[in-house]
Amino acid sequence: MERNSLKSVVMTVISCSATLAGIAFFLGITATPGSAYMLVFALPLLFAVRLSASRSARQRPEAARKERLRNIIWTIAAALSVGINIFNYYHARHEMAVSAAAFGQYYARHGRYPETLAAAGLGGKISCLRYHWIDGKPLLLCKDPLLLFEHYQYDFQHRRWLEDNGEPVADQPKDET
Repeated sequence: MERNSLKSVVMTVISCSATLAGIAFFLGITATPGSAYMLVFALPLLFAVRLSASRSARQRPEAARKERLRNIIWTIAAALSVGINIFNYYHARHEMAVSAAAFGQYYARHGRYPETLAAAGLGGKISCLRYHWIDGKPLLLCKDPLLLFEHYQYDFQHRRWLEDNGEPVADQPKDET
C-alpha cells in the first residue's frame, strides 16, 4: 500500500511540474513584448488541449479533480498573458505620448530637435524608443509592444505617430504636457 502511495505522490509531482513548465513556456511565448500575436495560435490550441483532457478525465473520476484544477490554473495563465499584453500596449502608448511631448517642448525652447534622447530629458526613462539622425533629420521609433517586427515612427512635421506603412496611428496617444 505504501508503494502505491509513494508512486501516486511521484506521479502527482511530475504532473504538476509538467503543468508549471508548460505554463512558463506559454507565458514566455505569449507575454513577452512583441509576441502578443502568438496568442492567436496559442489560445485556440490551449483550449483544444484542455477540452480534450477534460473529456478524457470524465472517463476516470479520480482524475477529474486534477483536471479541473489544471483548467483553472491554465485559465489564470491565459488571463495573465492577455493582461500583460494589454498593460504593454498602454504602457507603450504612454511612453509615446511622453516622448512626443518632450520633443515638442524641446523644439519650442530651442527651435530645433535634440541630438539625443538624454538631451530631450528622456535618457534611460523610455524603454521602447530609438532615436537617430539620418540625412540631417531626426528619426524617432517606438517598438510596437504587440508585434515582433513592427515599429511606430514619429512624424515631426505633423506631430503624430505613424504605423510602419506610413499611415497615422489610429488611436494617437494624447500629449501629456
